[in-house]
Amino acid sequence: MRLFRSPPAGVPLRRPSAVFPVLFLALALLPSACGGEGDSRSVQRVEVTDTACEPGELKTVKTGVLTIGTTETLEEPYFEDGDPVNGRGFLGALGYELAAGLGYGKSAVEWVTADLGADPGNRPDFDIALLGEVPVDRAIRRRFDLSEPYYLIPQAIVAEEGSDLAEAESFDQLKGARLGVVRGSAGQRAAGRLIDPVRRPREFREAEGMLRAISSGSLDVGLLGLPEALEGADGVPGLAVSRQFAFPGGGRWSVLSPVGSDSIPCVDEAIGRLREDGVLQELDRQWMVDSVEVPRLG
Repeated sequence: MRLFRSPPAGVPLRRPSAVFPVLFLALALLPSACGGEGDSRSVQRVEVTDTACEPGELKTVKTGVLTIGTTETLEEPYFEDGDPVNGRGFLGALGYELAAGLGYGKSAVEWVTADLGADPGNRPDFDIALLGEVPVDRAIRRRFDLSEPYYLIPQAIVAEEGSDLAEAESFDQLKGARLGVVRGSAGQRAAGRLIDPVRRPREFREAEGMLRAISSGSLDVGLLGLPEALEGADGVPGLAVSRQFAFPGGGRWSVLSPVGSDSIPCVDEAIGRLREDGVLQELDRQWMVDSVEVPRLG
C-alpha cells in the first residue's frame, strides 16, 4: 500500500493556468466503474431510509478517518501533479467534496493506492475508491459495490489540428465529413443519431487505426469517448480533440466500496447532494472542460 502524504489544512479549488500532458487508460469498450447508460438528468438522488448515515460515523478502516483508494497512474486533469492530496484535479477535488458530504474534513482524509487485485479473503485497505476510468472486471465487481455515477463520459470530436472541421460549431457542419467510428461504440451510435452523415461512417476495430486515418488525410473526423480521445490524440502528431458533447451510453464513473461495508447508500446520498447543489457540474466544468481546453459543442 502506498500512503500519500498528509493533506494541507486548506485546499482551495482553482482553475489550472496551463494544460499539461495527460496520461489516460483506454476505456471505451471495457466494462468498468464507469459502465452504463444514461445522463445526469436521469440520475436521481437516492434517499436513505433504514441506513445510518450520520456524518463521520461510517464503519471505516481507520476510526474517524476516511481512506480513499485511487491509482498512481492518473495525472491531469484527474490529479494535478499526479497528487490527489493537494485537492486539485477532478478526482482530487471530488474526493474532498465527497468526504465532506460524508462528514469527514480534509484532515480526516487519507489517500492510498488501491490494490484491487489483493487476496479476495482480505478486506481492502480503503473505504471508498475513486478510480476514474480504470476498468473493473467481473472479479472486481464481486468484491465491490458501485455507487450511482458521479461522471458521465462525453463523446469527443477528433480532427486534424487547424482544419475547418476542428472548429465545427454544430453537428450539421459534420454531415458531409468523412467520418470514422469504432465499431459498437457510443461514438458510432452518436454519429447516427446526432450527425446523420451523408455517407456511412467508416468503422474501425480500434481507435488507433481511426486516428492514423485522420492523420494520413484519408479521414476527416473521428468520434471517441473524451478520455480515450485525449490519450489517443496525444500520441499522434497533428491531431486535435476539438469538441466534446454529452451522449447517453458513453460510460460512467462510480465510487467503489468493499462489499458488505454498507457505505454505498451514504455515498449515493452524498453524490445526490453534490449534484443538486451544482458541485459536480462545477467540478466537471473546471477540470474536464476548461483545464483540458475542449469546449462543448453547441
